[in-house]
Amino acid sequence: GGRQGGAVSAGPPRFKCNALGDVEWQSAQQELHVARLLLEAQQWAASVFHAQQAVEHVIKAAMLRTCGVTGDEFRGGEGHSLTSLLQRTGLTSPVATEELQRLSTAYLATRYAPFPPPAAPSVPYAAYTSHDAEDGVAVASIMVEWGRNTEQVEPSLSQAGP
Repeated sequence: GGRQGGAVSAGPPRFKCNALGDVEWQSAQQELHVARLLLEAQQWAASVFHAQQAVEHVIKAAMLRTCGVTGDEFRGGEGHSLTSLLQRTGLTSPVATEELQRLSTAYLATRYAPFPPPAAPSVPYAAYTSHDAEDGVAVASIMVEWGRNTEQVEPSLSQAGP
């Protein structure tokens, strides 16, 4: 038979904190600003990376006010899969899953060469174009705007209660 009364591990503890959510939200807005500056400077890969960071911070701001985050989601290896992080919040993404997945891949691909290297390794930033940077900034802009209108992200929207 089944175990009665046995504790089932729910995984690592989840941390909720509105103040840290506020910090993440401010970081999201700053990262979007940096991504736009790098787009103007024609630094395509760096712009895409900072666009990814903007989206990640928006989602983590929401997580800190909804489902909480684990240590690994906040600063570790699980912290960069934008789709899975957003799914944890229960909120609906304003952008397509494919867009979030593309930015998730860019977290490493914009900065590190593939490993093991192909026959002719190249610098990672060479793989990114103006189109990639424009797309990344567009997705980050949509996500930040979504954050501004989502009470689980924007603190001023949830301060009407007791």
